[in-house]
Amino acid sequence: MRVEFIIHPQYAHLSEFVLSLPESFDSLAKAAVLRDVRNVTKAVKVNGIRLVIKSYRHISWLNRRAYGTMRESKAMRAYHYAERLTALGIGTPRPIAAIDCFSGEVLVNSFFVSLYTDYVSADVVNRYPDDAEQLCPLMDSVAGFIVRLHACGVLHHDLNLSNILFYKNSRGEYDFQVIDINRMSFKRRLTTRQRIENLSTLACSPAAYAYILHRYALLSKIPEQRFEMQGLLSRLMRDRRKTIHNALKTRKK
Repeated sequence: MRVEFIIHPQYAHLSEFVLSLPESFDSLAKAAVLRDVRNVTKAVKVNGIRLVIKSYRHISWLNRRAYGTMRESKAMRAYHYAERLTALGIGTPRPIAAIDCFSGEVLVNSFFVSLYTDYVSADVVNRYPDDAEQLCPLMDSVAGFIVRLHACGVLHHDLNLSNILFYKNSRGEYDFQVIDINRMSFKRRLTTRQRIENLSTLACSPAAYAYILHRYALLSKIPEQRFEMQGLLSRLMRDRRKTIHNALKTRKK
């Protein structure tokens, strides 16, 4: 088996642990499973350092071939995109390592390692939708964070509230980090259409989405009514396409 990896120079002393992940990940001692849906994400402490490790599991056969010959794996992209985000001043957990394992030219498994963060998910907007008095300051700040992402030319192609993390300090100020960053684009400048299409992927209630659209337009100094109408239409069209796609998948079964 061929192994390719990259480790942040500051954490070179973790090389032995990182290189052991293909064999040890499933049985890591004292590891907490943070998420186990399509991929598996665990938190573990190594040499006194709290780490988060993501194992990319559901990769199609075509992508396994492509990652071995034509493009970077999800783990490698996550590592390099984290570095780019940091250079742009956008918060994301510090990347520690990425490791790919190949059989010939086919990717077998892949891992991304980052520092643990105690920031919490902004999807509290979905969990407490009626708590408007508490949530409006958060949604205002989420809108401002997305404006900053877009101003830097960043398109997160899995932009949803669960991938935006926040910390609220004692002065009531919010700081943000973005995660699940292996699917991103970096542009010199975004068009209004690109901004709207990216915003339409936000998974939240219609009321929260409309509120974020409104705040986004205000902060960006974009004509509000037109922007909000375009944003709502884009969301409706996306939901419609998703409904049709799911119906076709169900019919084929």
